[in-house]
Amino acid sequence: MRSGFWAAVFVVIAFYGCGICDTHFYYCYSFYRMKQLLLFFVAVLIVLIFPRLSDSDTPASRNLAASGLYAEGFYSTVSYFKEERHLKTGSRFDAGYAPFSLIYREKTLPYHFFTVFALPGEHLFFQPENDFISDFMLVSPDVFFREQMQDGWVIYAPAETGLYAVDFIRTRDNERIRIQIIVMVPFEKVENGRLNGFRIGEYPSEPLNGNPRYLPPRGFVEVTPEMANIFVSPHFRLGQFLCKQEDDFPKYLVLKERLLLQLEHILEESNRLGYRASGFYVMSGYRTPWYNSRIGNGRYSRHIYGDAADIFIDTSSRSGMMDDLNKDGKVDKKDALILFDMIDRLQKTADESYRHGGLGLYGNRPWRGPFVHVDGRGHYARWTLD
Repeated sequence: MRSGFWAAVFVVIAFYGCGICDTHFYYCYSFYRMKQLLLFFVAVLIVLIFPRLSDSDTPASRNLAASGLYAEGFYSTVSYFKEERHLKTGSRFDAGYAPFSLIYREKTLPYHFFTVFALPGEHLFFQPENDFISDFMLVSPDVFFREQMQDGWVIYAPAETGLYAVDFIRTRDNERIRIQIIVMVPFEKVENGRLNGFRIGEYPSEPLNGNPRYLPPRGFVEVTPEMANIFVSPHFRLGQFLCKQEDDFPKYLVLKERLLLQLEHILEESNRLGYRASGFYVMSGYRTPWYNSRIGNGRYSRHIYGDAADIFIDTSSRSGMMDDLNKDGKVDKKDALILFDMIDRLQKTADESYRHGGLGLYGNRPWRGPFVHVDGRGHYARWTLD
């Protein structure tokens, strides 16, 4: 049962006990009143504090519970960040930063919770950015083969596709980063353009201009209805990036860590500048080559490679259309331009991991509002379409 229920029970028992004290210590009224007040304040503290200490309803714990991977005790820890960060009046945006960072595939992972994608049995190398590995212990409810190197850890991804997690705990202060590992279905499992009945289509056989980021993906994330609802970073869910083609579950998608890091970075900057949002509306994330060709998009669209998203801010009305960011009474390309310029400035001043990518500005259409396209193509590109 919830802790509030037990707190209420405690209050009833406490005051009932005070009544008993009153019958036995009637000759000492001041003792009775003092004990009654003391028990009352203890009960109030339990009601106010205990629910916070026992709160395990975090994105990470819900992810694992939904996937049958919840380990009793291990994940019932103090909440590090809340889903309910919808920025009520006067509240601050919580970026979800941890007090330390991990390095993974030359990318810095600074958040309390993040997701990486791996193939079955793949070796994943993590290292602390500014700490010694002797300051850490690794804990997981799953079976991992962990090999400690001089400057980091090698984790062997499980052989079965699915959702797993491991905590990197800094022992001197018990701070931790929880890395969620999604083991993908290898690309080689696609047969005749389909994966388990899901239409994938055909990827270009040669990368565009020899750019390795245009090679076919290594694998696909298998998405069930439960998996669609999980968080993959502090502010974004897996289902936000699903292709919009009409196919039954399980569905499959490609998603790159660098896109999640980029979106989190942009979201933080948006809130810093006063455009307050708990997340972006992802109008289009991953597209299968089959779906991408059906809507007439380019053969080498970054959407088919899992590192592109069409986004806008939608918090005022939840209408599926961009907010009136410039407050001129209408939603149009000028609102998307605010987001476009912000991202452009951010990428020009950020480190190398955010600079090399595409950024597009799109105006209104009869069937949709304006939006901004961001991607990680590996080189600078800018464009505008009315």
